[in-house]
Amino acid sequence: MRENEDIDFDTLFRTYYEPLYYFALQYVPDEDDCRDIVAGVFEQLWRNIADIRPDTVRALLYTHVRNRCIDLLRHEKQKHQYAEFVARHSQRYIEAREYDHQEERERIVTEVLDSIGEPTHSILLACYVDGKKYKEVAERMNISISTVKKHIVKALRIIREKRKERETKKS
Repeated sequence: MRENEDIDFDTLFRTYYEPLYYFALQYVPDEDDCRDIVAGVFEQLWRNIADIRPDTVRALLYTHVRNRCIDLLRHEKQKHQYAEFVARHSQRYIEAREYDHQEERERIVTEVLDSIGEPTHSILLACYVDGKKYKEVAERMNISISTVKKHIVKALRIIREKRKERETKKS
């Protein structure tokens, strides 16, 4: 590669680096990206300096910086679109799985409700379905709060056991 005697790379670099950097900032908001773009353009100039005419070097530098900025923006846009696509489709998958888990939990609770006797059945329904406080349920059923708690603990233990049983069968 013969060096072009008419172009002094060091002078070009000192003259144009800063203006090209600020030019790139008009397109790309990230300062590090702008530095990389301008450095890449100067690297390309260095490799091809023998083939460049001195009267076109300024226009060439600005054109290359602009083109690299546009390429970066296109690439960032594609990355953003891909990330949105993945997020949208992942959310559907997560929602579907959550819905499946919720349905399974509801099936287990329904089975337990159907299998447990009174008064545990009525107490569980009153506390968890109707949202009544233990004290309210105790007063309505004419039992102590500790009896309400005992039946709730019993029902929740049965639900946990049923859930573990199902998980074991799936494994």
